[in-house]
Parts: sequence; structure tokens; C-alpha cells
Amino acid sequence: MRKYKCPTCHTTTNVIRQTKRGKSILYKCKSCVKYFSIKTIHVDSRAMLLDHLEGLPFRALARKYHLSPMTTWRVCEEALQKLPDNNKFTFKYCNKFSDIFVFDGKYFTVKGYDNGYALLWGIDYLRHEIPIFTLAPTES
Repeated sequence: MRKYKCPTCHTTTNVIRQTKRGKSILYKCKSCVKYFSIKTIHVDSRAMLLDHLEGLPFRALARKYHLSPMTTWRVCEEALQKLPDNNKFTFKYCNKFSDIFVFDGKYFTVKGYDNGYALLWGIDYLRHEIPIFTLAPTES
């Protein structure tokens, strides 16, 4: 049987299993008289992220992996935060662009919002390609 370490006093000798609540197990440390829980759900985050990138919505992912939609969103968000930024990846690994860029933008208003938005883009001057663009809120 696996021994769990108390997060307060860091001992394993006086830890006993107390009860099970939902999907977690509650343990009690006899030396410091503290309770702590161990989450017993093991999520295959790689498979979940691949399903999400294939286009499966969060509710369908939640049903498939027997989790809540918020938990599936958190797992996918943590995995997506580890990925590099698209613009940094393009400039680091793609050498087909020249060193001359022309940046421009277009301001437009959106009904129901006080401030508008701006579409900003960067065009490669020699190759006439658009490797960078973003949509950003404006102040006025």
C-alpha cells in the first residue's frame, strides 16, 4: 500500500485513511492532528488536448473523460499556455521573410462598446506576405 506524506509535518508513519468523499480520499495525520485529501482522478491531458484541437467542445470532452466542463477547460488551458507564441515561432524557425516590415492598422467601431477595436498587421516588404496580425481593443 502506498504511504502518503502529511503536507504539514511531512511524516508518513502516522498517516491513516479516514474516509472517501466523492472522487478524493481524506487522510488524517495522527502526529499533528490535521486532515488532508488526495485527488484520485488521473486525467490523460495529452489525449484531452488532442481531442480539443480536433474540435471537440468542452462539454463533450467533459462527458468523454467524466469530468466537469470547467476542469476540462483548465486542463486544456494549462497545456495551451505551454505552447510558444505563434509570432515568435514564425520568426525563430522560418527564414523566408526579409528584415523589412511595414506595419499598419485599421480602426473600427463595434456596436454596443464605448471604445473601438484596431486590426494591426505587419507586411513583409519584399515578399508581400502578412506573417503578423492581431485584433486589439483601443482606448478611444
